[in-house]
Amino acid sequence: MGNRFGGTPRGAATAAAAAAAGIGWLISAALFAALSWFSVFPVSLTRLVVPETVAASSWHAVAPWPILIPALSVLTLLGMLLLLLRLLVSRPADRIDNRTAMMSVWLCVVLASFFTSVLWSAGSITAQWPPPRMAMVFDSAGPALLAAGYWGVVWGWIPALVWIRVAARSLDGDAGDNAVSGGGQDGLHPLRTAATGPRRPRARLGALLAATAVCAVLLVAAAPLSGAATRAAANAAQVRPAPSPSPTEQPVVYGSPTVGPLQQTPDPSWCSSEQVAISLGEPDAATGHRGMPIRLVNSGTVPCVLNAYPDVAFDDTGGWAMDILTVRGGSFMTTDPGPRAITVAPGAAAQAALGWNAMAGAGDTRVGAILVAPFSGAARTRLPADLDMISGGYVAVTGWSLVQPKG
Repeated sequence: MGNRFGGTPRGAATAAAAAAAGIGWLISAALFAALSWFSVFPVSLTRLVVPETVAASSWHAVAPWPILIPALSVLTLLGMLLLLLRLLVSRPADRIDNRTAMMSVWLCVVLASFFTSVLWSAGSITAQWPPPRMAMVFDSAGPALLAAGYWGVVWGWIPALVWIRVAARSLDGDAGDNAVSGGGQDGLHPLRTAATGPRRPRARLGALLAATAVCAVLLVAAAPLSGAATRAAANAAQVRPAPSPSPTEQPVVYGSPTVGPLQQTPDPSWCSSEQVAISLGEPDAATGHRGMPIRLVNSGTVPCVLNAYPDVAFDDTGGWAMDILTVRGGSFMTTDPGPRAITVAPGAAAQAALGWNAMAGAGDTRVGAILVAPFSGAARTRLPADLDMISGGYVAVTGWSLVQPKG
């Protein structure tokens, strides 16, 4: 069974485990933000190795929030973990071996990370209230909670191992002191009596509870406060001084081009922008994933051909072009039929789809319009939209397929 730990673990072991958890939490958040920002690996692969413990949007907020939000997240995690270790692991009557102790500490790390993410998710929901649709209220919370719990499962063993090693060294040192002085008074093994001693004052527990509560409240408030500050800074940056004193002159807004780059020579039979009417369907959502159809109707008098992927660009709510990568293919919510030639008769309709993961966080500028063309190089149709996409994200675009008439 290994060495048995009796009584409360040494304060050094608890502090070392909490420090290891806080450092690991912060490193995972920073690495995820850096690797995803520079596109070193696919985002889905990055999440498997270094989960998004702190929302990536926090690093792009205005100062001082890129420092305050990670700091509050780490401090809340530390407070939660210290309380859980005291309540679940550090009871004086416990007699647990190394393996049981490690699993107990590991569970405390998982629970602390989950509770910390619950607090941030509550603040994010408050910051984005009211949502575009009530069904999307908790969509942003699901991925955050899963990421935090997953981090605790994948990396929580490191703080647990630190706890075991530091506690073992502390107990070994006390056992040596007992051996020199003649051992315990009741004849028990020195390791069973080394950790016993006076309980910590209740005042210390009360101080820990109060400090954790303050950090928790500040973490919940950080999401709406940072969002408001970031939006205010973005609005101030967009109001640029006019080159002339004329009060009627408006600042220039640089949106997406009305015509995308020509990627292939179009055939005369292809559907031109003048022959078709393009519209957006209703977005759909499922567990942090999004999907939205794009509908095209041949409004001309002759058939035309679609033989390329749609050309899609995005502007934000202020009219500025957004850096969103479009990837050809399907997603969790969409299926790509692939590139193929389809003939759209007059009055008939075709459909493509956009698929993406929920991106927008507190303070992020959302999509305000989508520009769509039948193919790259054709004139784009500007369509108003309110979607949770942000610059730096990516959207999957499927190929065109005919819409079968109803009945």
